[in-house]
Amino acid sequence: MVAGQMNCPSCHAVISSRRSGKCGVCGEALPPELLFTDEQRKKLETQMAELEKNHRASLDHLNRVCEHAHSGTFAPPPIYNTKDL
Repeated sequence: MVAGQMNCPSCHAVISSRRSGKCGVCGEALPPELLFTDEQRKKLETQMAELEKNHRASLDHLNRVCEHAHSGTFAPPPIYNTKDL
């Protein structure tokens, strides 16, 4: 076992999800002390929602940049303009 690693008491596999309530290997119910508390679960859900929101915004921005670059009106910054070298 690795320090800080949680294992299933039934099959001793590493617990892959503390949210599901069951071991991902043997399917046995995990004891409550190995699961996230309601407060921890809510905090995790809030953090995941924020990460997903930021990820979507980043992808939207990247798509706009790519569309602009492929529109034919995009000029690279002067540092990348090889005719000036």
